[in-house]
Amino acid sequence: MSKVFVPRTTCPAKYDPLWTRREYGGKSPCIKGKPAAWPGSVLSNCVGYCYGRVAELNNGNMLRIGHSSAIDYPMNAQDWFTARDGLERGSVPKLGAVACWKRRDLRSGHVAMVEKVNADGSWMSSESSYKGSAFRNKTYNKNSYKWNYIFQGFIYPPYVNDYVEAEELAVGDKVVITGPYCANSLGLGRKYTAAVGWTRQILQIYPGRPYPYKVGYGSTTLGFFKKESLEKKE
Repeated sequence: MSKVFVPRTTCPAKYDPLWTRREYGGKSPCIKGKPAAWPGSVLSNCVGYCYGRVAELNNGNMLRIGHSSAIDYPMNAQDWFTARDGLERGSVPKLGAVACWKRRDLRSGHVAMVEKVNADGSWMSSESSYKGSAFRNKTYNKNSYKWNYIFQGFIYPPYVNDYVEAEELAVGDKVVITGPYCANSLGLGRKYTAAVGWTRQILQIYPGRPYPYKVGYGSTTLGFFKKESLEKKE
């Protein structure tokens, strides 16, 4: 059964075990990030970030991506694409795939996650960088892969064929509320809602807002929701 793919557009929460080293109570075998986003964090670092995001998409289970057969930790970024980890490789961006680069001077490389694939072939990443940012989103196309880097291709974890993009929502659509959070208004933070499982309607959409979908019935507003908390009802 297909699962709706929810792009990651925010940094993992502090002390999330998928991005925290084992000796600090986490699950990650990756090196500490620099600068470390929290004690024991594998962020900031592209390998640590992707390793955790792959696990997140793999039902929270660590996957031996970017490994050689003999080691218990992933290889450096420039070696991921050629690693003998048994996973499929290719040249087409897919949701949840890992994009791989190596530097022309062979000093290092980079890996990033595919979070959204656009109709023109470009795609949005989520990624991190050693001695850089703990998290960012970026858009790439075939002509904008990284300067001084050679793009190698994509690694496809087994789950890539399980995910589909969420349907676009429009004013008037009937939706089932699937997520536990909403906001009272456009200016207020999230709160729990008792409406999970209810069917309501998209009353208005406010692009760029944290909770852009105004949901209710008739003139009654139930709350403001994120897209990942709504499922279109046929």
